[in-house]
Amino acid sequence: MTARRTDEEASRSFQQASQHITRLVEERMLRALDTVAGFRGLFSVHRHVSRAEFREHFNSLHLPERFPGVIAIQYAPLVPAAEKAAFEAQVRADTSLDPHGYPDYAIHPAGERDFYIPVLYNEPMAGNEAAFGHDNTAEPSRRRAMERTRDTGEPIASPPLTLLQGAAGFVIRHAVYRRDAPLWTEAQRRAAFLGQVSGVFRTTDLLSSLLEEHLKGYRIRVEDRGDAREGQGRRRFCSTASWPMPRRPASSARRSGWRRR
Repeated sequence: MTARRTDEEASRSFQQASQHITRLVEERMLRALDTVAGFRGLFSVHRHVSRAEFREHFNSLHLPERFPGVIAIQYAPLVPAAEKAAFEAQVRADTSLDPHGYPDYAIHPAGERDFYIPVLYNEPMAGNEAAFGHDNTAEPSRRRAMERTRDTGEPIASPPLTLLQGAAGFVIRHAVYRRDAPLWTEAQRRAAFLGQVSGVFRTTDLLSSLLEEHLKGYRIRVEDRGDAREGQGRRRFCSTASWPMPRRPASSARRSGWRRR
């Protein structure tokens, strides 16, 4: 009876802890969405947002200190193929923040495409140089995410992926439209589309602190179920499998496989 009671208590304790951490994870993901929406709001208020204004807004939020997991906030404009060379030249000559400009700026990966969505504003620049100029239309999965936020006006989160910065994480993209343009239909949204704001997040920093603090003693795996419309399967978001496990009764240890579904 004692072993059974211990097992039941362990099960109740785990269920309570897992429900609590589910709420915390949801709250943190909503905060990530709100952060990206806030930067998108800059473009809704102002007809033009300069590089300096974008950086000033980023610095004012103190995101690296207040929001663990934020790697970068970016803006990528729509650049028609016919304007690519002029766009690159303009960025290279931009001395608004760096007196030397950006002489090596180039849209990448290389290749001819109908249009480009290259990263133009990239905060912070340090540590995120690989993303500067990266074209979101070059890879099918990134292009699909761009098209979905463009066509719906909703923020779109990528599945877990290896970021350009080398870490495991995900990206939230939110379309930017021309001010005062009608956005009732998909055709209107496509016609008014100017680019996208993106938030780049490192999963371990965003979630692991929550899991470690609130579910000590359990090994946890958080998975993304994927989008059935895209034919995506489950992908691991975060795992605590590498953390040390305290000794615990075998009966309760069997319950340590909670997954966010």
